[in-house]
Amino acid sequence: MLTKYDEFLCHQMVSTFDHPKTSARQWTERVILHTHDAEGKLHMSNGFGIYPNRNIIDAFACCTIEGKIQYNVRASRELRTRPDEVAVGPFSYEIIESLKKVRNCLAENEYDLSYDLVFNGTMPPHEEDIQFFRVRGHVEEHALRYDQVGRAGGWIKAGGQTYELNESEYYVERDHSWGLRRDGVPETGIQPGAIPEGYLYSWAMMQFPSFGAVYHIRELWDGEQILSSGGFSIHTQAIKKNDEYLKLSTISSLNPAGER
Repeated sequence: MLTKYDEFLCHQMVSTFDHPKTSARQWTERVILHTHDAEGKLHMSNGFGIYPNRNIIDAFACCTIEGKIQYNVRASRELRTRPDEVAVGPFSYEIIESLKKVRNCLAENEYDLSYDLVFNGTMPPHEEDIQFFRVRGHVEEHALRYDQVGRAGGWIKAGGQTYELNESEYYVERDHSWGLRRDGVPETGIQPGAIPEGYLYSWAMMQFPSFGAVYHIRELWDGEQILSSGGFSIHTQAIKKNDEYLKLSTISSLNPAGER
């Protein structure tokens, strides 16, 4: 079906934007934001997931106040016939300026948590190396992710109290990923009798007054490293070139064949 995205001249395959190139059930696209102060008094994680081949979109928010009280809200709906609306029940997500500024909201609801927040990227996003892994001929993971740090403005209301967020005190780390992801439900007929292997997943984002950093490491149970990716970004006010963001450096990549 046609959606608003099909108006743009950026198609990459002979289909409309509501269909990914593969029909694999584990095709997923997600965006997650972590909003917090520097003292640990308030921390909130929220995001959206779209699963076009399962016809599902979901959203969540988890807010912790002073490490004592946690508020949770979750919602989901059928993706179609509105695949071009990143909205689920009281949740909504709006791109104000690509790769720079987004707005995410949670309207009043029965779970005592709501917010209206604007993420303002203070440093350019970092594009990670492609994550690819194949087991016994079956592609288990083939995904891409970018990460970005910034500041938060707006408000959060939890437990009847409203917290006003200003960009001088509240930080945000976000990531956006898409592709074939490791799925908790194995496909029928794939790798019969296979024994699950141990797995190390280490990922973190950091931001400081003038720069940000991210790393992503994957290892198998025997210590074989299948991904090592990371990078640094300078604060956009510290350095610019021709009105475009200039990335300080990128550390990448130890990414072997990714096959077993």
